[in-house]
Amino acid sequence: MPYWMRLTWSGVGMHRGNVPRYPASHGCIRTYSAAVATVYSNVSIGTPVSIVK
Repeated sequence: MPYWMRLTWSGVGMHRGNVPRYPASHGCIRTYSAAVATVYSNVSIGTPVSIVK
């Protein structure tokens, strides 16, 4: 998975992928290539993450 970043121990993460206009995920956050590449290059293992609804 390109730019995979684990968010939970159960395997939910953030990665590059198609973002359809309908529910199509098992919990992962899929985002556009340019956005996820920027985040990926600016974080390291152990970086705290907060996800707010």
